[in-house]
Amino acid sequence: MDDKTKNVNKTIDASLSDMLSDIGEIIAVPAMAPSFEGGEGELERSQVIGKILKKSNVFDSIKHYDVIQSTETGDIVRPNLVAMVNGVDSTLPTTWIITHMDEVPTGNLKLWYSNPRKLTLAIEEDFGFQTVSIDDLDKYIGTSEFDKLVVIGRSVDDDVKPGVGAVYALKALKAKGIVPNGNIGLVFVSDEETGGSEYGIRHLAEKIRLFKPEDLIIVPDDGNETGDVIEIAEKSRLVIKVTTEGKQGHSANGYDDSKNASEVASRYQIEFVDWFREKYKARNKLFEPSYSTIQPTQRHIESGSANTVPGVDISFIDMRLLPKYNIDDVLDYAKNLADKYQDQSEIKMIIENPVHTLAPPETSSKCEVVTKLIDAIQAVRGVKPKMIGIGGETCANHLRKIKIQGKYLNVAVYCSITGTEHKINERAKLAHILYDTKVFAHMFMN
Repeated sequence: MDDKTKNVNKTIDASLSDMLSDIGEIIAVPAMAPSFEGGEGELERSQVIGKILKKSNVFDSIKHYDVIQSTETGDIVRPNLVAMVNGVDSTLPTTWIITHMDEVPTGNLKLWYSNPRKLTLAIEEDFGFQTVSIDDLDKYIGTSEFDKLVVIGRSVDDDVKPGVGAVYALKALKAKGIVPNGNIGLVFVSDEETGGSEYGIRHLAEKIRLFKPEDLIIVPDDGNETGDVIEIAEKSRLVIKVTTEGKQGHSANGYDDSKNASEVASRYQIEFVDWFREKYKARNKLFEPSYSTIQPTQRHIESGSANTVPGVDISFIDMRLLPKYNIDDVLDYAKNLADKYQDQSEIKMIIENPVHTLAPPETSSKCEVVTKLIDAIQAVRGVKPKMIGIGGETCANHLRKIKIQGKYLNVAVYCSITGTEHKINERAKLAHILYDTKVFAHMFMN
């Protein structure tokens, strides 16, 4: 490692406390899509991020590309921020880091170790967590305990820390007087967690035409603990919404008094899931997991009490299919099975598909963004990453489908994660924050 890189890395290490402070400011503000209960969008969080970007004093421009979403309760601003650093030669490909501002709900607050809106520093042990004062952070630097240090809070790992890390990678370069050869762009988008991305990355790519085929695009929204995987492919995704309309009644009045929507919906789910798992058994070693998945998820039951037979049941089933499969065949089966249950039970079943996303073309493992990312990971972490595909859906899914001047965009998904995204006690390792920030800095310098 040359002296220039060593000096940049030392600057990043010295910035850890400031990075944690910025992460804490961001997660303190909820940023849920309006389709989530209580969701008011990302506007307030984008304002916090905007202040952090301006405070960093490294960007030549910070632009807003906001979209208005009309909802039943009124119009909501879905913001998108693009912060640029001008390189020595603007004709060279731009290197992009794309993160999302929106998040999923916190869930049951009683199950969290700490307030998910207040960043908590802790040592993670097998038995749980032990809170550490941020003022004592320096005591752990360089010790064996440092790798056990985590920060806990909703969206710290998904997807706040890599965005903050990218800012500090650029700050470290500027502090050492290093100007990137090409332009660097940091993008903070809305509308990633609900699958459509209509108001986020798709708007920037399809309407604003922000990206070019030769650009190096990194989406730090998936990975593993050891930082030795690069995601280059994603599965197709299908979500079906099953609305079952029966007849409400008293549970003591016999089977003819009512039509139990939840019983029918449950039978439907079991038969549908069993069919799917039997039919879609193929495996592809590129993907983790290597097979197609199906999970019943959200469920809303219209019933006032334990002794009331529910008249309406609304259920969701989430599927991630290997690219070889046709998701329209699955949707056709779902509708045909609903017709069967309608005829048998004399109830009404409505099948909708709020998410219907085809697997995009795979990013080549030999394209420039992947090869340069491999070099950066090897330089920082001392490991050679392998290529993988995932079932989770990131911004890369939408970008890989876009053709510009007859060429697809090349996108690599990479970061170090704890695997606690969307879970209670979501957390990020401090070691991961530093590793990823140094990987970004290496990419920017080379």
